[in-house]
Amino acid sequence: MIPRSFRYVLVVAACLVASAAADTNKLPTLNEVLTIAQRRFATLPDYRPGDLISRSQVQPIFEDLKGAGWIVRDQAQILALVPSDDEWFVRQLRSASGRTFVRQSARFPLSYDRIDRLSNMLMGHQNVKALMAGPDGYKMILYMTTTPYGRNMGQMLSQAPYGADFNSPTGRLYTAEAFLNRLAESYAAAVQIDQPTATVGHE
Repeated sequence: MIPRSFRYVLVVAACLVASAAADTNKLPTLNEVLTIAQRRFATLPDYRPGDLISRSQVQPIFEDLKGAGWIVRDQAQILALVPSDDEWFVRQLRSASGRTFVRQSARFPLSYDRIDRLSNMLMGHQNVKALMAGPDGYKMILYMTTTPYGRNMGQMLSQAPYGADFNSPTGRLYTAEAFLNRLAESYAAAVQIDQPTATVGHE
């Protein structure tokens, strides 16, 4: 016969598992989460995959997800990684010449990271504007991101004021793809939290 105290532990464990399953059923699936976010990006005017995103564009996604049954616990942390609408380089890359330049540059790895870092250096605004104004400005981003000489240049720029870690990722979310990947990480954590592993100990 199972001791009364042990039966009680089993009942509590069973309730925990049932409760976790019920909470999980309330969450949208990951595919639904990503679809909700992608639909929101699709409504943005003149938006193309790979374009720079900003906080005002992703903020409504969290409300959409809340309506679908998922409150993103680390919403504030995710938003902090998305460039703000009033940042200089965001405003510049959304100008006519900026969009042309960035759509040519965005296909290269860490291109946004390089442009962001460059814009924050001494004379950075002038240098970014010069790249945007020239017909082949994107070739400098290609050079910086894909060639050994470009990486050497980045190492030299890392020694300049405000240029530290020039070749390294900034950790920010510049594109919808990066945002969706980060959202998927939060979803995985949410599912894990909402499904605690119930353990039963023996006396």
